[in-house]
Amino acid sequence: MGKTGAERLRESLERKKQKKKERNARFYAKNKDKILEERKEQQRRKHPRIAVEEQNESEVRKPNWRLYKARQRARQRAEKEKTSSTSVPVSPNAVRGAFPNRTARRRAVDATMDSLPRSPRRKVAVVAALIDSPTTRQSLQRLGYVKSPENEEAVQIASSILQDATAALQTTTRKRSNDARAATQE
Repeated sequence: MGKTGAERLRESLERKKQKKKERNARFYAKNKDKILEERKEQQRRKHPRIAVEEQNESEVRKPNWRLYKARQRARQRAEKEKTSSTSVPVSPNAVRGAFPNRTARRRAVDATMDSLPRSPRRKVAVVAALIDSPTTRQSLQRLGYVKSPENEEAVQIASSILQDATAALQTTTRKRSNDARAATQE
């Protein structure tokens, strides 16, 4: 019985593999010294060694010091991000009907994030410019994510009233006698 096309193809591929192995083995046997020398040179370039007599304590400590400083900076950065986090929790579900489902919304957010610059400073500049557009600003004001100028003014007035009341309370509590306290309360 004859062989099928798939069997003949498989045998042909096996013969090709075997020939290639033999060719590579002959090449390696012929150029063994040269290949080994090139590998040693690559290793030397990749991992330069310091001679034992040239090596001193400061050279030994440098990599550890670098690692220590890198970890320290990473900790400080994480701590700074944690403490300076002034983000207001925003629910994407507040805008209904913009996307047919959560997956579509997630894909749109991912695509937008991928297109934004990687640098935080540039990313903020781009997002600030987007928010400053009149239509976007109005929509965000309606949802309560961005304050309108009237709201900002009201917040400033409330803040100043609170500061005045706090100052008055502090002066009242600092008075020594009950009569002096009563005079400031009237």
